Amino acid sequence: MKSLLLCIAISLSMFSCTNDQESLPKLSKDFKDESSSKVTDATNPNNPFDQIGLDYYNHFKNFELENGPVKNQAQLIEQLLYLNDKGDIKGKTNKSVITITPEMIAVILADPENKLIELINDASLSISVKNNLTYFVSELVDKQDDDYDDVHNYILDYEGGVIADSVLIQEEKDTILKVSAISRYSLYAEARKRDRDWETSVTNKPSKGIDLKGNEITMVKLAVVFNNLY
Repeated sequence: MKSLLLCIAISLSMFSCTNDQESLPKLSKDFKDESSSKVTDATNPNNPFDQIGLDYYNHFKNFELENGPVKNQAQLIEQLLYLNDKGDIKGKTNKSVITITPEMIAVILADPENKLIELINDASLSISVKNNLTYFVSELVDKQDDDYDDVHNYILDYEGGVIADSVLIQEEKDTILKVSAISRYSLYAEARKRDRDWETSVTNKPSKGIDLKGNEITMVKLAVVFNNLY
C-alpha cells in the first residue's frame, strides 16, 4: 500500500511539473528574444561610429525596460529627455550647445523634418556636410513607406559612399557617420515596434498612440541629439 501511495505521489508531482513547464515557454522565449537580441539587423561594422548607434539603441531599450513601452507623446518626451541626459554620446562628442527641454521637443514634434533641417543649417558645419546631411534626411523622408530592409540597405550604401569620399575631411565624415549610425538603430527600433504593435492589434483594440508617420520618429530623435554629434 505504501509503495502504491508513493507511486501516485510521484506521478502527481511529475504531472504538476509538466503543466508548470508548459505554461512557461512562451513567456520565457519572448523575454529572451527581447532582452538578448544582438541587434545584428541594424549593424554596420564598416562604420567606425557604429557603437554610438548601439549605445543610443540600448539607452532607449533600457528606458522601456524601466518604464514600459512608449505609447503617447508625453512618454516620448520623457524618453527623449532620458537619452539626452545620458553621458555616453556626450562623452564621445562633447559639443552640445543647446539645452533640450520638453518645450523644445514639443516644437520638434510639430514638424520633425523641417526642424531637423533647420538645426543642420544652423550648425557650425561646412556647406558640404550640411548639404550631405540634408540630402540624407530628405532621402529618409522619401523612403518612409519602404520596408526596413530596403532603407537599411540604402543607409549602408550611403555610409560606404561617405567613407570612400575623397573630398570630405575626416572630421566631416565623422559627423555624418554618427548621424547615419543613430538613424540605422532608430529605424531598426521603430521597425521592431511596428511589428509588436501589429501583433497586438490582431487581438486588441489599438490605443491612440503618437501622431507621427513613417520615419518621423527618427527625425525627432536625431533633432534632439544632433548638437551632440559634431
